[in-house]
Amino acid sequence: MYPLTEENSLPKALLPVANKPLLYYQLQWLTKAGIQDVIVTCHKDIAQKINVYLNSEYDVFNEIKVEVVAINDYVGTADALRYLKEKDKLKQMDLVVISCDLVTDMPPHHILDVHRVVNPSMTALYYEDPKADAEKTTKEMDSPDYIGIDPNRSQLVYVASKTDYSSELPFRMSLLQKFPVINFYTQLRDAHLYIFKQWVFDMLLQKKNISSLRSELVPLLVKCQSASSEWLEKEGIDKFIQSSSPIASSAPTTPLSPNNTSHDETKNTPICTAIVCNASYCSRANTLPTYAEINRYMTRQSTEQRIPDSAEVSPKTQVGPDSLVGDSSKIGERCSIKKSVIGSHCVIGRNVKIIGSVIMDYIVIEDNVKLENCIVCNNGKVLEKCHLINCEVAANFVVPKNTQTKNEQFVEFRELDKDF
Repeated sequence: MYPLTEENSLPKALLPVANKPLLYYQLQWLTKAGIQDVIVTCHKDIAQKINVYLNSEYDVFNEIKVEVVAINDYVGTADALRYLKEKDKLKQMDLVVISCDLVTDMPPHHILDVHRVVNPSMTALYYEDPKADAEKTTKEMDSPDYIGIDPNRSQLVYVASKTDYSSELPFRMSLLQKFPVINFYTQLRDAHLYIFKQWVFDMLLQKKNISSLRSELVPLLVKCQSASSEWLEKEGIDKFIQSSSPIASSAPTTPLSPNNTSHDETKNTPICTAIVCNASYCSRANTLPTYAEINRYMTRQSTEQRIPDSAEVSPKTQVGPDSLVGDSSKIGERCSIKKSVIGSHCVIGRNVKIIGSVIMDYIVIEDNVKLENCIVCNNGKVLEKCHLINCEVAANFVVPKNTQTKNEQFVEFRELDKDF
């Protein structure tokens, strides 16, 4: 996400999407789910900014209790959960884990109801990336995976990174014996929304080498489904599974239920359920292109007033129905705003054209500027007669007048610490 999250900019969780911070969308989703206790885990350097935002939105999220837990070191996602467990912050129940960059309008009960019926050790949400292809680079998209799902039970049975296995996929015979029919996908992306049983967090306390959820914990849980009892015992995982084994449901057998196998087969084996988001919108703002695309989508879906009463927009200026203007912003004459988001307290001059761009708060754009598919971060300035295409302007940066360029990142140069 560089340079959007560089030193002088906003933390990722507070980057605006349709003029609302990313964190707003996860809290909104959790509120709809009926969840009442939420923990936001972040680095100590941004904890205060997160708290300031939460305090300002008290009236919006007053139905839930949100606690911010600051961590001194930069750690992986699994490390953060281990820290919460060590500090006795996690309640003794199934827990939802969600990333700060996920935006979805998938109804929460579509996930929670499946988890309650199947009662797996882990439920994971995936979404399809229709634009995924071999020509895209890792800079443009999240690194792809091979995802294997048993279609009869919607069970996640195989996870491997395409960067690790470009030509051949290794399979254990035990996997094929237990799951003879597997559908493989290469266009599914991990939404970083999981529901875990408590024993998973107990295991994290013991296995301190696990740092990442997606690349280490999830593959381990998936592997446990087809592993031998000897391997589970050797790894010390069997005792955690036995402490919270899946409970056989009395509900009728469904494609999403493990009841088409006997209880004896599953009682000492973890079950990993995969839910694929097809009918709803789901994406992660974890790259610059996906961040821009989420902004465009959420702007179209927004029910907010397109031009608030506090904004001053010249009558000779056109603001398209697919755009938003923030509070107290001023837009001069003969401007054209299309498929874009203009933040709050911005000042835009005359004869400015902005297309497919994200303009954050307190931005100054002078006369005769044209921006196409650009992102301008807080307190940035674009001086007169600039024409930028596919560019990112970091916070506080001033783009010199008459700049004509494309595919550039404008960031202030800073000398490294001499002790570095």
